[in-house]
Amino acid sequence: MIKPIFGFDITEDKKSQTYYGDLFATKKLDENIAKDLQARTETLQSTVKASKLPIFLTVIQYLGILYGILVIGPMFTVDGGIRQAIKNAPILCYSAIFFLILGGIIFIVSKHKEKRVLAEQNADTKLDMLKECAQIAYASLGVPHDATDTDILMFQFIIKDGQMKIHTPSMAVTPFYNHVFKVYRDEKNLYITDIETVYTIPLDSVKAIRKINKTALLPNWNKEENFNRGEYKQYKLNSNSYGVSSKPYYVLEFDRFGELYGVYFPCFELPRFEKLTGLTATEVDS
Repeated sequence: MIKPIFGFDITEDKKSQTYYGDLFATKKLDENIAKDLQARTETLQSTVKASKLPIFLTVIQYLGILYGILVIGPMFTVDGGIRQAIKNAPILCYSAIFFLILGGIIFIVSKHKEKRVLAEQNADTKLDMLKECAQIAYASLGVPHDATDTDILMFQFIIKDGQMKIHTPSMAVTPFYNHVFKVYRDEKNLYITDIETVYTIPLDSVKAIRKINKTALLPNWNKEENFNRGEYKQYKLNSNSYGVSSKPYYVLEFDRFGELYGVYFPCFELPRFEKLTGLTATEVDS
């Protein structure tokens, strides 16, 4: 059984999760730098929040536009077109036009407010300051400048009959969360680092990269290039309103403390892990 180091074991208690990543943490961010990073993050988040309209207006916007499209769209298929549809159901048609216009107005107002507030509160400057603080944080952790941003899959799981089973929380559409880490190596170790912690995996403990011929739905797309463009086009990724689907996905397997552990990642990160480890993904996990 492979235990995911960036997974959360909820076998015993869903409220008290076991995080195996702590076993591999070798360095933590300095407390003062962490506080500065948190403060700058909260400042930027506050600015972004202030630039948004109240949530009820956003709901009205989306529902109004959706209602208008659903009602007006079929009008074009009616004999006689929109004029005939209005004659047949004037209240329905005019209400759809009203809510479509209302949704459009709210959209325009929201964009105007967002642009104005972000400019007035110097959002670009705050973002630059946050990026600068993040660079200081990575440097303090010893992360090289050329370390690559890499998506790694995080999820909850349970252990049943000696097997690890991925758990989908209630009301969730996917068990996975794709978090961005910096991944790099030296002669002895593979390092996986977020903004707060360095996780270290000895290269001589790495056993294989295993292919899992199933779909992982990623709620976020973290790359600058679109999922169906450039280097990512070859993976034939699919997208829907819930995220981007990666099939297959992979696990980097290694032996540590007498047990098997794994780092799970989407298909488009395979070349990176193959280059870092010198391994080729050839084994298929059923």
